[in-house]
Amino acid sequence: MAKEKIYTIPVNDAFHSKEGCPLCSMENKLEKDALDFITGSAYMVDDIRMETDRLGFCPSHWKDLHQADNRLGSALMTQTRMARLSGELQKLAMDPGAKGPKKTLFGRQPAGASLQDRFLSDCFLCDRVQKQLDQYVNTLFHMWKREEEFQQLFRSSEGFCLPHFLRLYEEAASHFSGKELEDFRLAAWEVFFSHYRQVQEELDWFIRKFDYRFKDEPWGNSKDAPRRAIEKLSGLSLTDPS
Repeated sequence: MAKEKIYTIPVNDAFHSKEGCPLCSMENKLEKDALDFITGSAYMVDDIRMETDRLGFCPSHWKDLHQADNRLGSALMTQTRMARLSGELQKLAMDPGAKGPKKTLFGRQPAGASLQDRFLSDCFLCDRVQKQLDQYVNTLFHMWKREEEFQQLFRSSEGFCLPHFLRLYEEAASHFSGKELEDFRLAAWEVFFSHYRQVQEELDWFIRKFDYRFKDEPWGNSKDAPRRAIEKLSGLSLTDPS
């Protein structure tokens, strides 16, 4: 493998981990690091608090924030977010008869016009994670262009979840053209579909095991196939209920 640079290490580590979708691995680590960051001393930094007050968090990350060890930090961020929203929400009470934003000529509301978009669509942690993941994805394309060893590592990976496969397939057009684009997309497709098909077959066998004719047949690797199938389709990281 070519000599690693600091910005290539997270990508190499994710592809070497052999723990499912490498982009999911990157995203999960970024999310954990971001949560550790915001529940550490960062919440006392003025610039950070201004952003958390302005953006708030999505429902999933509000839950993570509540369950974090730093209860005081969580309470303070919640308090100042509520204080910021309080004035904006009170404006709604000043005009309870308002019909909301007008529709455009074509019957659609302008982007971001709804109250839900206005108050609920942003998340400090989601925004932080996605910006860093964008950098990793750009690094992945850069490494594919310049490192034959990485191309081999890419092809031997554990495959991708559907959302991340589609992202790579689509965004490749911004980084490659001609035969280079075809080669990357073919490699991504082959890696994705070989593992997709494997999970699909194991899910089929899991279902067949509920037929009395197959009850004495071995389970093979199919016992956790429903979980892995949902992870493959959604990009979520689920806990095996067994």
